[in-house]
Formats: sequence, C-alpha cells, structure tokens
Amino acid sequence: MASAIPLHDEGAATNEVTVYCVQAYWRDREKLARGRFRQFAKEEAAIGAGKAAAIRNAGVVVFSVSGHPEADYWEEPVVIATFGDVPRAD
Repeated sequence: MASAIPLHDEGAATNEVTVYCVQAYWRDREKLARGRFRQFAKEEAAIGAGKAAAIRNAGVVVFSVSGHPEADYWEEPVVIATFGDVPRAD
C-alpha cells in the first residue's frame, strides 16, 4: 500500500497544496464502477501511473485538486488526462 503524501507543513497555517490523483474505472455489468484511487505529489508521476492503469482498467481519469487541508477547503478538481472509458463530467 502506498504511503500517505504529506499535504502540508505542520508549522504553516495557510499553505495551499496541490495533489495529483488517479481514479481508475472498471466495468460491472456494462456500467462503469470506481476502481483504485491513488494520490501523487507530482503531475508527471500521476500521468505515468494513469497510463499504466489504463492497460488493465476500462478507463482512468488523472486530475489535480488544490486547497488548504488544514481548513478542509478544496477547489474543484481539474482534469489533466483521461484514458479509455470514463464517466461524463456533468
């Protein structure tokens, strides 16, 4: 299991952080279901992991989310890349 990414400096009160995420999807009776979710500190690592995950899943979304974890405030996710079949973003 991957270790947790440190999201902020304990001494900092208002540091904004960006986390890069990979959400895999697989097919369950012709519907897309969420698979493994992973977080990365660097965009390049997330894109690489997304490409690798796309080989064994129906689809993958790579996205970033920025915010202030100490306040539990997060902005809307930003899609970086998609591979294969993924749910529509409405």
